[in-house]
Amino acid sequence: MATLSYKPVLYVVPAFDAQFEFTFTFSYVYGSLQDNTILIKDNQSGTEIYRNKITSRQLRHTLPANTLTNGKVYSVQIQVTDTNGDTSQFSDPMIIYCFTTPTFTFTNVSQEQTLTSSYYRFDINYSQLEGELLNQYTVILYNSNRIEINNSGSLYDTSDLGYTFYNLTNNEFYYIRATGVTVHNMTVDTGYIYFNISYLTPPVYTLLGLENLRSAGAIRISPNIKVIGATCNPDPPIYIDDKEIDLTGDGSYVDFDDGFQINDNFLIQSIGRDFTPQSTIMELSNGEYNIEINYRIGNFEGQNGNKAYIELKAYNVLTCYYQMSNYIDIPTPEQYIYMWIKRQNNRYELIIQLLGGGA
Repeated sequence: MATLSYKPVLYVVPAFDAQFEFTFTFSYVYGSLQDNTILIKDNQSGTEIYRNKITSRQLRHTLPANTLTNGKVYSVQIQVTDTNGDTSQFSDPMIIYCFTTPTFTFTNVSQEQTLTSSYYRFDINYSQLEGELLNQYTVILYNSNRIEINNSGSLYDTSDLGYTFYNLTNNEFYYIRATGVTVHNMTVDTGYIYFNISYLTPPVYTLLGLENLRSAGAIRISPNIKVIGATCNPDPPIYIDDKEIDLTGDGSYVDFDDGFQINDNFLIQSIGRDFTPQSTIMELSNGEYNIEINYRIGNFEGQNGNKAYIELKAYNVLTCYYQMSNYIDIPTPEQYIYMWIKRQNNRYELIIQLLGGGA
């Protein structure tokens, strides 16, 4: 038996809660193992706190719960013995931190809660007994199948924890979740919170966007208006009361081809009336992918008589996808229909409503 010059190498570990068992892992490539010994010292005084030897061929050593104390800093080393009985040197010391598991929860949403708005700020509380600070966090929105549909990205301002998601769909179910990492790499997770959206009317449009700058005690106001160019037939267009364009004639159209572009995810809100049943009322295209919005009237099981709805057809040379909106009572030619069309991660959502009333 001899003392070898080789050393095992401990893998770096995040801070952990000493109230639970923790497994250290390491590498050693110089022979088959027979046992390993762990040595833990108080990092400030150098006092030996724990030493234990186990017989195992695995490159790991599990520390029992409550062996160490939260709020303290330690150094840890590993020594191995191979199947020839030769013993390695101790690995280089690695600093470890022990902290009580932090609290990381949403403060204004709970399981199966109903939210009554198309946008919502999800507030978060973080606390940790020994004062370990949160380094960064991410807020994630999932659909009802726990498929991610949006996220905040990494957020580093931990003075005011929370994030606002917009364009939440009426009568839709979601999961919200936040994850984070502390300064010493402890991971935190709120878990999945299930909630649904229910509001009377989707937002028609906003002329101004408002953002609350809490840290500055101010509100940022941004215009949501952009002038876009168009070609039309007939030219010049026929206006009705200087507020709407008459497209009821054969071959009439307005083509927004300048300053208007749809890429990836989008939200379109529009208002129109007196649509021709079973006709295409809107078309979108980028040259490769095409979207048609068709106005339909039909009689469906469970409905009282004919109902109106819109149908979305998204297609290219290889695929074709259909999506239907909710049903509404058939409008009169004077009644306006509000249309809300959203694409999020290749998933479409459609809502229509009679303005001024109607189901």
